Amino acid sequence: MRKDMPGLERRRLQRLRREYAKKGYQVLVEPRGEELPSPFAAFEPDLIAISDADKVVVEIRSKASIEGATAQAELADAVDRSPGWRFELVLTNPQSDLQEEASLDELEAALRSVDAVRRVSEPAAFLILWPAVESLLRRHLSDAPENEATELSTLIKTAYSVGILSKPHLDLLEETRKEREALDHGFRFHLAKPRLIEDLASIAADLLRALPSGDETQISEPSAGP
Repeated sequence: MRKDMPGLERRRLQRLRREYAKKGYQVLVEPRGEELPSPFAAFEPDLIAISDADKVVVEIRSKASIEGATAQAELADAVDRSPGWRFELVLTNPQSDLQEEASLDELEAALRSVDAVRRVSEPAAFLILWPAVESLLRRHLSDAPENEATELSTLIKTAYSVGILSKPHLDLLEETRKEREALDHGFRFHLAKPRLIEDLASIAADLLRALPSGDETQISEPSAGP
């Protein structure tokens, strides 16, 4: 048993156990030792489910518990190297805990973690980048009345209207709101654009660099694609 597993993650684990069992899978919850297939003997997965047609290793994490979790990246690599197996990372309660009050140090640390987190899960990387972009936009618009608006679309459009965002950035962030809403409601992650994570990271980094010098120029446009 993962002793530090939050209650929400544990409830999701039990729900997944029931779902896989209902579909006819043999389900092992938190298997250890001899219960583990040999390629994964050095790991402690949350759940393994096996059927005649499918074999899956499951890890359950919240945004908070995925950050810095390098063991998940190593487990994902081990699963990728094992023919017939697939890795599934399930995110619970994917709400932003990077609010506009986040310090610059916290924002910088979050952005530095993106590459490592992405190796585990693109949804988790997305959940770091999106609130960081939002927080940085609020900093740039600290004197604007719209800064307190609950509708994120208003914040994005205001940033564009005052020249903080270019038109391609406006379009990208508007499209990306759909990704955020889907994750907030527990849906599976789907990349609307092949380079979404890279483009969001670029926007966030440029917004961060612009803050200390008060740079009022538009940040560079996102790439057209791979």
